[in-house]
Amino acid sequence: MKKILILEGIATSGKTTLKEKLTHYFNSQGINTLVIGEEETLMPILENTDKKVSVKLLSEVLSKALKSESEVIIFDRLYFTHIFRTKSDIGDFASIENLLLENKTMLVLLTVEKPAVKADSINNLTTTEVSVIL
Repeated sequence: MKKILILEGIATSGKTTLKEKLTHYFNSQGINTLVIGEEETLMPILENTDKKVSVKLLSEVLSKALKSESEVIIFDRLYFTHIFRTKSDIGDFASIENLLLENKTMLVLLTVEKPAVKADSINNLTTTEVSVIL
C-alpha cells in the first residue's frame, strides 16, 4: 500500500514549497519518494474541458505512479483542478477516487488569504499547517 499526498490549491498557495519540504524530509528519513508535478497532471491538457479526457490522463498518471517502487507519492495537483475546469463533480472522477482509496491517501487543500491574492505577495501568504503521519 502506497502513501499518497495530494497537494491542491490556487497558484501561490504554497504547493511547491510544501512539496519541496516534504520531499526533503522523506528523503532525509530514507523514504523513497516520487513527486509528480502539475507538468504531468495538468499541463498536458491545460485547456481541456472534457471530463473523459481528464479522467483518462489522470488514470494513466496515477496507474504509472502506483507501479513505482516509491513508498510515498506526492502529487502537485491531481483531480480537483480538473473537476473545476471540466465543470464536473467528484462522482465523475470515481475511478480516480477508487484507485486512491486502495492506498493510504491524504488530500491537502492549501489556502491563501484574500488580501494576499489581491496583492500577489508571497510575504502575505498563509498555508494550512499539515502534519504527516506515516
